Amino acid sequence: MKVEITKDENGKDVVNNTIDVYYYYEPKPFNIGVEKDISAIIVNGNRRNATNGKLEKVDIYRKSTENTSVQVEYKIKVMNTGEVEGRAIIEDKLPEGMTLANNDGTWEENGGVLRKVIPEIGAGETKEYTVLLNWKTSGNNMGNKVNEVALTETDNVPGFKDGNDKDNKDNATVSISVETGEFPLGLLVALVALVGLESVTLRYAVVLTKRQKKNNKK
Repeated sequence: MKVEITKDENGKDVVNNTIDVYYYYEPKPFNIGVEKDISAIIVNGNRRNATNGKLEKVDIYRKSTENTSVQVEYKIKVMNTGEVEGRAIIEDKLPEGMTLANNDGTWEENGGVLRKVIPEIGAGETKEYTVLLNWKTSGNNMGNKVNEVALTETDNVPGFKDGNDKDNKDNATVSISVETGEFPLGLLVALVALVGLESVTLRYAVVLTKRQKKNNKK
């Protein structure tokens, strides 16, 4: 850009040959996503790590449904996979029949929904949060407990749009059911085989006894 400044007859500056320059900015990729997995199941204080993460099962002995403690530990990951620093708000919808056990003061809880504001998450950064839920002990509180998490808002200073909304939601399910206490099939087969063997042995013994009686008569 070249600018020429001259003076008029009154000595004032006059700008000549002004060139207008326009700058066009290409927006950088911006995307924030969320993931949710079950990390552990704690039954009566005994912890076991999750085997699947998306679907876990808990069997409760039918005579202990009213005094069994069940806790489910979840991990929530919020990931900025773009090239621009951003901000996000996440909401975690608790399953019916479960309550939050470990509110550290950073979650807003209202009507069974947890809300957290993440004021800053850098490009390529992942933030992880742990949520521990208590199962409300009751024989009527069984079935699939689906825990859903969602990004309700994402933004950044330049105002670039989130380029992928398919990773803005995720969920994990724990299935809680009553253990029926039915007789194990394997053990039943073994017992049947054992009974069959005893029956054959008994018949063989009867045959031997009859033969011995005949020999004595002779």
